[in-house]
Amino acid sequence: MANGVWRGKMSGVEREREKQRLRQQQLRERDRRLRRPSRDDFARMLLHVALDEHTRKKNFDELDRLQDGLVRNLVEQGFDRRQCELVFEDLIDKYKRGWSLRRKPHLQREDDDS
Repeated sequence: MANGVWRGKMSGVEREREKQRLRQQQLRERDRRLRRPSRDDFARMLLHVALDEHTRKKNFDELDRLQDGLVRNLVEQGFDRRQCELVFEDLIDKYKRGWSLRRKPHLQREDDDS
């Protein structure tokens, strides 16, 4: 049964996909329970630290270097160069206005002091 719909016998590939889906679901549930950060959480925090520090210190040369590296790598993955530049510039503008991508309110506990 996939997505709650009976589809008859599963092929070997379908069985493996279903096993993998269940393993991933269990890992995500475990990580949520443990409050374990994902790679995306680390990447988001790394970007936050870099953008926050360099915009606060008005270190625009370093922001340009960071933008060049990020855009180059995203373009190598198939993203549009101009769109990457626009996203980065939008983030910098938001940071200059005091915005932050670091908050994740759903992780706050009632007993947290942070």
